[in-house]
Amino acid sequence: MRVRTNSLFRLSTTLACAAALAACSTTTAGGGGGVYTAVDGGGDAALVGADATTGDAEPGADGAGVDSAAPGSDATAGDTGSGDTNVNFTTADHAAQAQVLNSNGPVLASPTVIPVFYQGDPMQAQVETLATQMSTQPWWGQVVTEYGVGPLQVGTSLMMATAAAKSLSEATVLSTMKANLGAGKSWGAAVSDAVYVFVIPDGTTFTDSSGGVCCNDYDGYHDSQSIGGKEVAYAVVCACANEAGPGVTMAQSFAGAFSHEVVEAATDPYPNVSPAYSDPAPEFTAWSVANGGELADMCEYEPDVNIQPDGFDLPVVRIWSNAAAAAGQDPCVPAPAGVPYFNAMPVTQAAVHIVDNYGTTVVTQGIKANAGQSVVVPVGLFSTAQMSMPITVQFYDFNNYMGSNTLLTGKFDTDTGNNGDTLNLTIHVNKYDPQLGGALFILESTDGTHSHQWTGFVGK
Repeated sequence: MRVRTNSLFRLSTTLACAAALAACSTTTAGGGGGVYTAVDGGGDAALVGADATTGDAEPGADGAGVDSAAPGSDATAGDTGSGDTNVNFTTADHAAQAQVLNSNGPVLASPTVIPVFYQGDPMQAQVETLATQMSTQPWWGQVVTEYGVGPLQVGTSLMMATAAAKSLSEATVLSTMKANLGAGKSWGAAVSDAVYVFVIPDGTTFTDSSGGVCCNDYDGYHDSQSIGGKEVAYAVVCACANEAGPGVTMAQSFAGAFSHEVVEAATDPYPNVSPAYSDPAPEFTAWSVANGGELADMCEYEPDVNIQPDGFDLPVVRIWSNAAAAAGQDPCVPAPAGVPYFNAMPVTQAAVHIVDNYGTTVVTQGIKANAGQSVVVPVGLFSTAQMSMPITVQFYDFNNYMGSNTLLTGKFDTDTGNNGDTLNLTIHVNKYDPQLGGALFILESTDGTHSHQWTGFVGK
């Protein structure tokens, strides 16, 4: 089973670091986190291609080798010298953040990205430059090294013999790969650890095997195909004019999708055959149902998911870090430099049932309530350092957030607080999603400049 989530979440008119690249700098992570480029997360570009691929996640991933201090700071105290307001600061207790598990599948230890273009694609030069910058700038190592993925190489682009047709399909892509990859064929034998990325130009309607339409239902996806007895990873990424807007170009929205899919193809290259980093632990199944569950999916709804570090002409995405999550820090890396991480989540949760992306009913963490019932949920706030502004929390019914009917309504007694404060949230269950056996919600916390999200579930 393959699930592709809609990545058309929200459109911002700004890009992090785009206005003032001089504000971007580099810091070094503690423990096993590697080097993190610190970026100014003051805004987001909009759209990230999403692929929620499959694979039953099995326990086994852990944070071995992770220092308790996450990127660039101590997880509990911010002692930076006399007069520092963080000398005696302690992060409030809160629940652990999600870990994306490896389902025992391989990752690409020596990945090579190979773009595939149709004749006359006006974005070819920009895409090739983006791929080169992904391979040469620190960002790639920052987001994949902890998962056993090595440096990225860029292969020679492949060019189709004709311009793209008005309509293309997944079957067309697969037949093209089979016809051209192999000994004695035009593209030669498949490159080891390669990801072949088919660039679908604007004006071409691409439809996948489930009937989903690129630029409407998703921006891109990745998968693998058996060719000559060998699994070959590939991705499809679409240029979507409908996702451009004031301050955001089609190339910028494409770049987010491209970087998203290449990272996921490297960390989960064969999702339907031998899945790797494909889903969080069962207690966080709500995240995979809402987001998709792969490493880029886990951050795709963050308001500042797109960043433009030094050395990039176009934005790339932030990626979920198990190491940072385990350390109680911002799990979407690279994280903004010198900015405390903060969030809000229920103080306690119960064991509830949810139907996951594979149609299986599993036990997960959530809020227990029946349809038609109201329940008061204590929500705890935390931050990793003293903040200059209070934290404001907003409740979103996920179904409504994605443009469908409202299943849950939520209201705080007060929606503002600081590290260690508890807000009371009353959730009323209008009805359940029959496919999930419950309903999803989002808590979004902001200090007026930066925002973070937490995904929750109400069920039985």
